[in-house]
Amino acid sequence: MKKIINIKNYSKNIAVYDGYNRAYTYKTIFENSDKLKMVLGDRCVILVLCDRNLETISFVLELMLQGYVPLLMPNDINLIVLNKLIEAYKPSYVYLSNVDEFGKENRYEKIMLKLENHYVLKLFGYNYKLNEELALLLTTSGTTGSRKLVRISYNNLHYSCLYSCKKHMIREEHRGILSLPINHILGFIFCLWQWYVGATVVITQDLIYSDKFEKVFIENKINNFVGVPWQFSVLNKLDFWNEEKVKNLNFAMVAGSRIIKEDVDNLINRLNNKILIAYGMTEVTGEIASIPLKDCPEIEVVGCVMNEDFIEIDNKSSEIIVSNNRVCLGYANSFQDLDLGNVNKGKINTGDIGYIDERGNLYIKGRISRYIKILGKRISLDEIECLINKTLNENIVCIEKNDELCICCDSTLDEEVYKKIKDFVTWDLKINKQFFNLVRVDNIPLTESGKVNYCKMKSAIERLS
Repeated sequence: MKKIINIKNYSKNIAVYDGYNRAYTYKTIFENSDKLKMVLGDRCVILVLCDRNLETISFVLELMLQGYVPLLMPNDINLIVLNKLIEAYKPSYVYLSNVDEFGKENRYEKIMLKLENHYVLKLFGYNYKLNEELALLLTTSGTTGSRKLVRISYNNLHYSCLYSCKKHMIREEHRGILSLPINHILGFIFCLWQWYVGATVVITQDLIYSDKFEKVFIENKINNFVGVPWQFSVLNKLDFWNEEKVKNLNFAMVAGSRIIKEDVDNLINRLNNKILIAYGMTEVTGEIASIPLKDCPEIEVVGCVMNEDFIEIDNKSSEIIVSNNRVCLGYANSFQDLDLGNVNKGKINTGDIGYIDERGNLYIKGRISRYIKILGKRISLDEIECLINKTLNENIVCIEKNDELCICCDSTLDEEVYKKIKDFVTWDLKINKQFFNLVRVDNIPLTESGKVNYCKMKSAIERLS
């Protein structure tokens, strides 16, 4: 990690700042990492229950500078899922804020460190071998309780920084504000982009729609910002993007899932070429491709493919395949897998279906697994969802239930719109009404990255039956 971040060149620069009055320089981070090494000893896996605050973000960087392998999880992780992870990966230590709550369900050997409002506990872990290239463990973008993790290497991190810092012209004097959890690939890699060039990560626990968040954004003259679509929707409604904020902005990136048409027009008007849409995944260490939003001919476009992106489309399945040095080592299901080498060998099938047009624009049409058969014909749930939302300007979700197309819409939808959706599916999409069902729901569950949580949606629908 020391090879990725040149601490000596940036020693006096501020690495992490809480937006108000507390900051750590790169020199302080490096000195703290040396002290950490003296207490924690040999290289091992350390489970970090992540908050978005100065202590946690700094701690993760300190761990990585000393070659430890952080396993990043949200602080509010379900205790059953947490216990499964500890059993599967047997981390040597855990970093957390609530010792008493953790102690109710888990035995630990002793408290090793007290850091502000957080603790490092020594667990009854095993000594096992780690692959020397292994740098980081994260859950996949779609994980909901699985113990399956993505194994990310130092090379993956290095080339992700090299690619994105150059592409987005991130510079040493910049300040990037973190609005996403660091246990999510977008949050983590955004921090690393700033640190790679000696820039500053500004941390705030303030809600994105609060006056305090806006104050931090303005006072720190924020240059770089990455968020998911729902965050940009909220900021649009608040009329957030005024001239004062835009003049300092280097880029604002929408990633994680599709952005709605209403927000697209607003963002282009306010941010012009400073607003980007990006396509990425944990398994490719964040960004795969991106494009200025104003250059997107269609809402399905998620990036412009350059020669160095090495993206291809499978001739038979239309699946998007990525081949580059940002592709992760592979997956892990237990500690025995952490000594595995580069299983993927720089190539991964994304599971997304799409195509590339003559201008190099990359389109996403859906997921391979999101299909239903009606009268022997394979129909894409994503395509139906997109067509309804785009044509009728609504926000519906399509799932499969007992081999039937289930269209979930807002419970507050009036009868006229409800009938429009039904007629559109019947007459425009040519799906007989006996093969689909419209269901009213109170809310549509989302993942951390702002994508629809289809597993939770399906469970909710099944409970209504």
